[in-house]
Amino acid sequence: MRPSCLAAGVAIALGVSSAALAQPASPGAGAVPPPPVVAPAPSDQPVPPPVETTAPPPVETTAPPPDEAPPEIQDIDADPIVTGAPDATVIQSIAQRVGLNVFGDASFVVRSQGKPHSSFELGAIGLIMNAEFTETLSAVNEIAFEFAAGDDGRATPVADLERLQIQYNAKAVHVAGGRLHTELGYWNTAYHHGRWLQLPIERPHVVNFEDDGGLLPIHMVGLEGAYTARTGAGAVRLVGALGNGRGAIEDDVLTLEDTNEMKSVLLKVETIDLGHRDLHLGASVYLDRIAPAGRAQHPTRSIDEFIGNGFLAFRGVNLIAVSELYAVVHDDRDARWVTLAGFGLIGWDLGRYVPFGQVEVRHAASGVDPFYAPLWDPATAAPDAAGELALDLIEATAGVRVDLSEWSVLKFALEIEHLDAETEVNGLANWSFGI
Repeated sequence: MRPSCLAAGVAIALGVSSAALAQPASPGAGAVPPPPVVAPAPSDQPVPPPVETTAPPPVETTAPPPDEAPPEIQDIDADPIVTGAPDATVIQSIAQRVGLNVFGDASFVVRSQGKPHSSFELGAIGLIMNAEFTETLSAVNEIAFEFAAGDDGRATPVADLERLQIQYNAKAVHVAGGRLHTELGYWNTAYHHGRWLQLPIERPHVVNFEDDGGLLPIHMVGLEGAYTARTGAGAVRLVGALGNGRGAIEDDVLTLEDTNEMKSVLLKVETIDLGHRDLHLGASVYLDRIAPAGRAQHPTRSIDEFIGNGFLAFRGVNLIAVSELYAVVHDDRDARWVTLAGFGLIGWDLGRYVPFGQVEVRHAASGVDPFYAPLWDPATAAPDAAGELALDLIEATAGVRVDLSEWSVLKFALEIEHLDAETEVNGLANWSFGI
């Protein structure tokens, strides 16, 4: 991955507007130049040849009534965006204030288990729209168009609202409200929807989106704030968030209303460039109380949720490394379930080619968690059913990313996955783009 491509990916991931790419418009054509201007000369000197100059195109104006002042000419870069009377609104320079990024991908997959063993797959189309209201106030809207497998096995096109937030960004202060990507760990806010943004083809299992089998609250509806304190060559970033809690299952993001009075709370501390340039170190904590939902185990009890995380990320010129550890604890005051998960990713940028490797481990230390398997009842389940729901996983991936251009890449990967006492080998080829 070339440095320019990496910088562009980081800028898009952070929601940079296309204002910086806008160019001023050229003046209109067809203007008639004024007559030649002859420079004066003393009578005893020869008159120099006329010098032709081209004036800018004439501006058409309408003479004001005798008792009115001439109308003020609007500056194309002036604020506010909307000016004028309600019946004569003028929208100024919208192309410089609204940015749109598009992501998409397609894959060919070969599997050792299941049928069919090979297939072509179409990934999600992601749209990230950024609107700049002022230098500090902006909005972000992210929508993913994808196919979801129905109960009959058929793929149904769906449109998911992933993010919708208004945010304030000053030199050291960030405040955002709406539907957000939770500031839990590093990956979730560094790589949004769009496989072109990330080094491997797939997201690590633990940070998968809720509707893709992820364990974490990837999205939050609420309010977050952050403060960045500069300390010499680096910085310390403090984050706090308050929002609606989790729904009945992990895929239930409470967008319209919460299910109880208890709100989810998130705290995060992160160091940036301290000790080494491009190094991120941090930890985060997420607390919530999940309302009762008629689960097979303890149907009338709420579940207290604690998620702890530690992370390390290094995104240098050549070396790319990300590692995260998670502990998810669910407690209904009668029983406790603990799930541990972690992954490590490393890659080395050789210019056009970036080979990478990744290892991930997940272990359910306390058996089947009722939040992740709400219908499982140990009293009636088959003896071997617990193993299928225990979430234990070991996976190793090796691959290479090939930059076709600044905005388009090919990725090839080989995955070996051990899940529920079965081993599966998958080969993947993926083409993705981001513009």
